[in-house]
Amino acid sequence: MAVTGALCLSLSANAGAIVGGEVAPIERVPWQVVVSGPSGACGGSILDANRVLTAAHCVFRATPATVKVIAGTSNRSVFPASAQQVGVAGIRSHPGFVETGQPFDDVAVLTLARPLVMGPAVQPIALPPAGAGQPLAGAVLTASGYGVQQRRQPAPDNQLRVATFPPRVWVQTCMFVDKHMAVVVCVPNSPQAGTCEGDSGGPLTMGSPPVLVGVVTGAAEFSSCDETIGTYADVTAPEVRQFIDGNDAPPRAPRGDAGGLKPGVGLQAGMAATCDAGSWDGSPQITYDFVALPGSNEFPTVEPEVLQSSPSPRLVTTKRLTGRMIACVVKATNAGGTAKDETFGVDVERSRTRPRVRITSARCGGRRCTVRFTIVEKRSVAGPSRVSARIGKRKLRVRHVRGARYTATGSRPRGGGLRARVRAVSAASGHSSRTATRAVR
Repeated sequence: MAVTGALCLSLSANAGAIVGGEVAPIERVPWQVVVSGPSGACGGSILDANRVLTAAHCVFRATPATVKVIAGTSNRSVFPASAQQVGVAGIRSHPGFVETGQPFDDVAVLTLARPLVMGPAVQPIALPPAGAGQPLAGAVLTASGYGVQQRRQPAPDNQLRVATFPPRVWVQTCMFVDKHMAVVVCVPNSPQAGTCEGDSGGPLTMGSPPVLVGVVTGAAEFSSCDETIGTYADVTAPEVRQFIDGNDAPPRAPRGDAGGLKPGVGLQAGMAATCDAGSWDGSPQITYDFVALPGSNEFPTVEPEVLQSSPSPRLVTTKRLTGRMIACVVKATNAGGTAKDETFGVDVERSRTRPRVRITSARCGGRRCTVRFTIVEKRSVAGPSRVSARIGKRKLRVRHVRGARYTATGSRPRGGGLRARVRAVSAASGHSSRTATRAVR
C-alpha cells in the first residue's frame, strides 16, 4: 500500500527499502523490476517476456522513449550480469485513471521494445484465474520493492526487500477510497511489513506458488509509512483485470455510498436493524453483510463475525450480540466488480424484555393432544430462544405456526385432570416467561 505512490523516486533520490521485511535476492521475487521514467523510479511486475505491469501514475504523461525497465537486479543502483535493461515500445494506462492522488484504476501495461530473456533472476508472475475475487481474509500477502523504509529517509539503500504481511485482518479504515473499493485492496502497514515511497507500481502477491493480486498505488491516511493503510490496485477486479488482458474499454464497477444502520442509537437486543443501501451508479445488484465486532468503534484488529449475508437489508439481533457492535457492509455488484461500503457501527444494548405466554386451547382426542398458544414480547421481534410445553409430565413437540402463534402436539399421558403448561425464554434478554397453564379438555 503505497503511502504516496505519486512520489516515485528517481534513482539518485533517497531510497532505502520496503518497510520492515528483509533484504532478498532477486531470485526470490524474479518478477520484480525497476521502472524508470520522467517521474523517477518505480516498481513493476513481469507479466510475460513482452509486458510489464506498473502503476499508471508512474508513467503518466510519459512517452515510451522516456521509460525503461530494468529486470534481474537485487539492487537498483548496481546492475549485475543477470540484469537486463530494456526500452519500452508502448504504454497503455487504464482509461479510468485520473491524476488526482486517488488509488483507483492506477495500473499501466508496458510493452517492451524487445523480449526479456527468462532465467532464475527474470521470471513472470502468474495472475489468478479471472473472476477469483479479492484476497480472502486470512490470506498471506507479500510485497516487494526498492523504496524507502520511512519517509524522508536520509541514507540511500537501493536494495530489494520483501515483506510478508500477517494473515490479513479486517480493514475498516479505508474510507478515503470507499467509493472505489471494487478496484482497490487495502492492507495495513506496520513496522514489520509495509510499502513506502518508491515502491509504487510494485507487486502484491498471495499464496504459494504466488499469484499477483495487487499493484502498489499512491494513497495513504497517515503520515509515516509504518502507520499507513496501504492501497493496491486490485488486479482481480474485472474493471482492472480485463484492461490488463487487453480490453481498453473495460466495464466500470459500481461507485457509491452506503446509507446508515437504523436505529442508529438505542438498538436493544431483540430489535431489528435495517441497513440503508445508499446510492450507487452502474445499476448494481445489492446484497448485505451484517458483521459483529467487540463493542467499540476503535480500529478493529480481528476479523468480524459475519452474522448474515443475503439480499435482505434487515437483521434481527439477539442476546448473544449484547455489548457488541454491529455494522452493515453493502455490496454492489455489476460486470465491473463488487464494491463494498460499510456503515458506522451501532452498539447492541442490553434488553430486559420478558415474553408473555397465553394458552388459547388445550385438547386431547383419543391418544393425541394439541395445545395452541401465543407468545408476545414487547420491544423484541427476535421471538423466543426456547419454548417448552407439557401435558402432565409428557413433553410435547412445539411448532411455530406464524407470527405469535404456536402449536404443541404429543401423545396423551395416562390419568385425568390433566393440565397444559407452557414456558418460553426470550432470545433478546434470556429472561423466562411465567409458566402459562390451562386445564385439558
